[in-house]
Amino acid sequence: MSNVKKSRLQTMLKQAEKSRANSRNVLKLHILFVTRLDTRTHRGYYVDMRMTYKGIRFQRATGIKIKSKAMLNAQAPAIINNPEQTALLQDLKAQAQKLFLECKLTERPIDLELIWGCILGIDHFRDGTPSLLGLITQFEKTQTERHEVGDLSPKSYVKLLRWHRYLNEFVTDVLGKSAQIDDVKPAHAKALETWTKKHKEVSHNYTQHIITHLKRILNYAVEFEYINRNPLINFRRSINFTKGEYLTRKEVEAIQSMTLFDPTLQLARDLAVFMAWTGLAYVDMNSLRPEHIKQTIDGDIFILKFREKTGQPAIVYLTKKPLEILEKYQDNPLCKKTGLLLPMLTNQGLNRILKELAPLAGIKKVITCHCLRRTYATILYAAGTDEKAIRASMGHATLAMTEKHYAHLQPDAIVRELKNRLAQ
Repeated sequence: MSNVKKSRLQTMLKQAEKSRANSRNVLKLHILFVTRLDTRTHRGYYVDMRMTYKGIRFQRATGIKIKSKAMLNAQAPAIINNPEQTALLQDLKAQAQKLFLECKLTERPIDLELIWGCILGIDHFRDGTPSLLGLITQFEKTQTERHEVGDLSPKSYVKLLRWHRYLNEFVTDVLGKSAQIDDVKPAHAKALETWTKKHKEVSHNYTQHIITHLKRILNYAVEFEYINRNPLINFRRSINFTKGEYLTRKEVEAIQSMTLFDPTLQLARDLAVFMAWTGLAYVDMNSLRPEHIKQTIDGDIFILKFREKTGQPAIVYLTKKPLEILEKYQDNPLCKKTGLLLPMLTNQGLNRILKELAPLAGIKKVITCHCLRRTYATILYAAGTDEKAIRASMGHATLAMTEKHYAHLQPDAIVRELKNRLAQ
């Protein structure tokens, strides 16, 4: 009986010891440095780091090359007669072990590829928090999804991609590839402004938009609890507003009364006059169709069109001159083919010809499509038109936009309005 009990007890002890040994092996990360022949030149060997856990092997190059296998002491690890390379191998091993233990302590799954990525500074290891470059990439993916479902216009998406490219370069140059989100400090707003002006040669206003976008990305990080507070929370962009060019009513009349013989110049002149008397942007004129022409109960003809840029409705009363231009081109072959009301030139081509027409009309200003749109607003202001009516006609999203960009252009109209009010 005692022999049976003893035998059974010994068996249980052996099983327990074996289980404990297996447990120790499971918890251990095995790291070994191995050589790999340079197959391209067949001269020398590369040193790789091999990590093994639960039978899964992961091997990557360390960037070290030696002349012979004998130069590597895989157990130490060490490279004979090369203390710098030896220090690198020991540092790689120490980092891998440290990250492995952090995984075990925080009960994360062991991912050897992730551990290697963290050693190289590609990935961030804290609770799934991405690195700063990873955050920018993650935010870009969300914006790509918005673009794919139509919530982000193609123009805005292209602009966003350019900003992300600049931000990636800035982070790499100034903060480093391994920079983390909480490495960003308030001072980096000014650093980004200086870096962008120097390396990308962009305007001050453009840099402010990029910094604002970085602030938006960091707000996204706060929402996902990657950080507790946006380091750029106190940043306020400073935009330098310049006085835009516009034409007076007399200058518009000088353009429309010009005698021209070239058909292309005549078309450019007609398009310019139409813009000046309607305030339509080029992109909206380029998509103007018969269904956009409406008529009031009183018989007044006007344009009702949702703007391509803002999606806001623009209500434009058509005076005699714009109506004459529409009538002039109603039988145009290109208009009949496309279904458009006007045979448009390209935006660049039209702007180029407008610069040539200005001196012919005795105008010493640079005329562009946006200059003509601004002209329409200033003519309305000069006539004392209510700002709400101007906003509705221009298709602005807010009244503040109308006041911000156009109210300051006509002080005479403002003084006249104040005079009339004060005289009452």
